[in-house]
Amino acid sequence: MLKRLFYYAVALLTFNTGIASAQISGISNSKVVVPGTETVGVGDFDFEPAFETFSSNSAWDGDGNLSKFDNTSTESGHGFRFTTGLKKDLEVGIILPSDVSSLNFGLKWLFWRRSELSAALQTGLNFDAANGKFPNEERGGKVLGSGLVFTYEPDGNYSVDSDISFSFYSKEIDGQSVGHSGTFDIGVSYAFTKIFHGVVEYNFNWITFENKNFDSRKGSGLAGFTFNASQLTKVIMGLKYDIHGTNNPKGVTFIAAFTFLI
Repeated sequence: MLKRLFYYAVALLTFNTGIASAQISGISNSKVVVPGTETVGVGDFDFEPAFETFSSNSAWDGDGNLSKFDNTSTESGHGFRFTTGLKKDLEVGIILPSDVSSLNFGLKWLFWRRSELSAALQTGLNFDAANGKFPNEERGGKVLGSGLVFTYEPDGNYSVDSDISFSFYSKEIDGQSVGHSGTFDIGVSYAFTKIFHGVVEYNFNWITFENKNFDSRKGSGLAGFTFNASQLTKVIMGLKYDIHGTNNPKGVTFIAAFTFLI
């Protein structure tokens, strides 16, 4: 039972680092989860409500062996992303979960572009805002993350985005001292029409602990789409299926987000 609770503590940690986003929170995305190097325009403002629902009835142990549970557990959450362009090729943003239990800031800087390739820096800081009800909040921990984003966009109907990031923690997780965590994502989109893009992604997350027996990893595949309903509105949806892992629940996640350019 304690082991199962730990699995879900790890899952919720990943869930709360940014609804429908990569490890770095608050930055704009290109695919369903994977960010691209493109930034929000100067003076423009992205507002994106999003939600996720994760359902699981099994978990991998520390050796990667899968065990099934007697019942199915479901977790869900929703949040709001606010991102704006400070200057050309530089954006900043924040993600607020619906209960405002954390403040998740992010920055993306497109620093290199050559022909079909481009690269950007991503960095962010996540704070636990409170445990309990205002005004009796308790001071929580923080997560500092940074990494790189790459985009390959040749002439044609497809594009490829990839990113890698590493994060470091100031607080224990479920009583265990954390070393660091990381995320690697890669996604390919294909334009079936000018406004409808099919998306396929692979997402890999890991967390290391002082006690190596609790180290956890998870790799997932995702299929989804982006739909530009208008010049100012985009609909994003995807279904993510967990493929392999250790010390993690295995399940299916439904992701939906709605991006409004103001």
